[in-house]
Amino acid sequence: MSAYEETLAYLSGLEVSAGWDLKLERMRAALARRGNPERRWPALHVAGTNGKGSTAAMLDAVLTAAGHRTGLYTSPHLVDFTERIRIGGRTIPRETVVEAVAELRADLGAAGIALTHFEFATLIAFEWFARVGIDVGVVEVGLGGRLDATNLVHPAATAITSIAIDHVEYLGHDVGAIAGEKAGILKPGIPLALGTVPADAERVIAARAAAVGAPIARAGIDGVLEESAGGLVFRGSGVRWDGLTIGLPGRFQRDNAEVALLTPATASRARPRRSAGASRRCAGPAGWRSSAAVPWSCSTGPTTRPGSRPWCASSRTSPEPVPSTSCSPSWRTRTGWRCSARSSRGSDARW
Repeated sequence: MSAYEETLAYLSGLEVSAGWDLKLERMRAALARRGNPERRWPALHVAGTNGKGSTAAMLDAVLTAAGHRTGLYTSPHLVDFTERIRIGGRTIPRETVVEAVAELRADLGAAGIALTHFEFATLIAFEWFARVGIDVGVVEVGLGGRLDATNLVHPAATAITSIAIDHVEYLGHDVGAIAGEKAGILKPGIPLALGTVPADAERVIAARAAAVGAPIARAGIDGVLEESAGGLVFRGSGVRWDGLTIGLPGRFQRDNAEVALLTPATASRARPRRSAGASRRCAGPAGWRSSAAVPWSCSTGPTTRPGSRPWCASSRTSPEPVPSTSCSPSWRTRTGWRCSARSSRGSDARW
């Protein structure tokens, strides 16, 4: 058995032994133990009964098209565990997973912190994003929202794609209760991009948004994706992005794309606008094409713990050194932001 197979066996054992145990205390303790890597990058946090995975992938593609270095965390995987965690479209290297699990297992064990499978995977993603350095992380909720392990990120915007009956043993037996759990990702002052949901669910979500002071932008109302002579065009508050195409068939994917575009549009309202020259046309992993210049701000930095090695992408997945960056809108680089960067790949860095 290879080291990677042994690592996956350990992670699978956590799923068997702990299963889904929806609490935030363990994850909060683990993140604090690791220096709170989730605070080193802004997040776009995506929840919903259906469509959240496609929406997260499209959102990642849109941001990549606009020149941003993105982290994407989704679940479950289809073939291999590494599919869950990506930076710039590249999956986390298997050797990085092995190194990360070994270090985290030893460190958390010493502190008496026992995580579930999903919590452990989430911790790997958050710390790898912080160590390598990203502009923004697109994070898909695993289950529900309020007590999900991902609900400790610091979002620039949140999104709820849809609400329907699912996982009633954890979330409740009606759409109102389920909506309440998913609305648990809302944060004070942080905008929500809301897809089309049942009236009962919308009332619950709106009440939660009012309680925490989270403005709501509704897909189909505050942001509309529609046909035009040159392809799809998205119109939102102060934005118009045209020449868009979607590579995924189905009307429901159009709805997901609408939420995916509405999310950065709402997040950008209180954020400085990037140079339009930073945008470029490209095809993302969800078959999305966009030449939109998506505004963003970046505040990332190295979080390598004393005595530890940086978790860098290997040369097989990254042809150039992966920078750790400290960015501000006062300087400019080829991506439209000024960053002081240093390579996190040293002669002794195997991660």
